[in-house]
Amino acid sequence: MIDCVNERVWYSKNNKKRKKRKKILPFFVVIFFILLIIYHYLVNISVFVANECEARINEIALTSINMAVMNTVNDLYYNDMVVIERDKDGNITYFSVDSLKANKVTQKVISETKKILNDNLKNGVTVSLGSVLGLKILSGIGKGVKLKIVSVESVNCLFKSTFLGEGINQTIHRLKLDLTVNSKILVPFEYRNSFSFSEILLNESVIVGKIPEIYLNN
Repeated sequence: MIDCVNERVWYSKNNKKRKKRKKILPFFVVIFFILLIIYHYLVNISVFVANECEARINEIALTSINMAVMNTVNDLYYNDMVVIERDKDGNITYFSVDSLKANKVTQKVISETKKILNDNLKNGVTVSLGSVLGLKILSGIGKGVKLKIVSVESVNCLFKSTFLGEGINQTIHRLKLDLTVNSKILVPFEYRNSFSFSEILLNESVIVGKIPEIYLNN
């Protein structure tokens, strides 16, 4: 008789536990789906913000590069960079771009670009309210919000000397700068590097006379 009573008590307790579990389980399922929706929403917001931020930083980088070049090499002349020697018949015997001056130009441009970029980014990047809210239909629309989520990682500059045939015994010689800005965009759930490229024509000149192949190939 005692065993039967104990068995009923044990069954009653276990039955109550099972009922509690059945009540708690739906609650956790609901919480899980709510967290999943919030996570998905935050990921979408991060993507929208990162995309718009990447477009903004590209605009800022290109503007900063142009300003830097104007500030540093605005008074640079072709004859300051290129040395040409000819024989008595006017044929070119020696052609060279001053590498020391070229290196100085690239270093100045890099330094000035970094300075202007950091000044332009010190208050953050403006992102539209639509992107911040994660609404695709309003992405890029709405009042701007300043976000400090971008840092400039590096600025690289390559000095280039190129030749282009123009006519008989005429060659166009161009001096260019190829600039690359590497920026880091830090948004929750979205991390990316953004690269901005710009090719700047410094000088251009038409050289009259035959240029030896060794210089054209180099």
